[in-house]
Amino acid sequence: MSVDQGGMTGVSQSEDGDLDYKHNEHFVKTLFIPYIHDVYKDLAERAKQQEPGPGAMSGINRLTFLQFLNLPGILGERLFKMCSSTGQVTLVEFRKLMQKIFYSRVETKLSLVFDLYDFDCDGLISSGDIMLILLHVPLEVQPPTFQDRVNSHNSLLMFTQDLQKFMGGKT
Repeated sequence: MSVDQGGMTGVSQSEDGDLDYKHNEHFVKTLFIPYIHDVYKDLAERAKQQEPGPGAMSGINRLTFLQFLNLPGILGERLFKMCSSTGQVTLVEFRKLMQKIFYSRVETKLSLVFDLYDFDCDGLISSGDIMLILLHVPLEVQPPTFQDRVNSHNSLLMFTQDLQKFMGGKT
């Protein structure tokens, strides 16, 4: 981790070998990374509310992580296990995961997906890995409720407004 000229925590040259944001580095440093930090703070606060008390750990707990990702079956559990080294997802782990998902090279994304499906970590996606996934996929998916659609629309609207402010009112 390094600190750039503006004092914002960023990614050092040695850490960003897998990242591919050369065409929009300004966007990543001024909007994406601060946004990811804000999302992390919100999720960590939710996790803290779920486990109140002096013994509560800081970071994103398993339940909050799974609710945030909303992946089908056991894929969310698998990603949590891959991402967390302590049972709580730290800011660095969360940032690295989000950067891999949104700003890594295709090879890195493919490697992440491969590792996600390779449950027994033998370097192969076997029929046993596929069977494990299929056995845990919900058979019935509930359609989004009206409130889900309203919340989704409001989130998109707020992001669009923030982006317009960032660009100085231009669209």
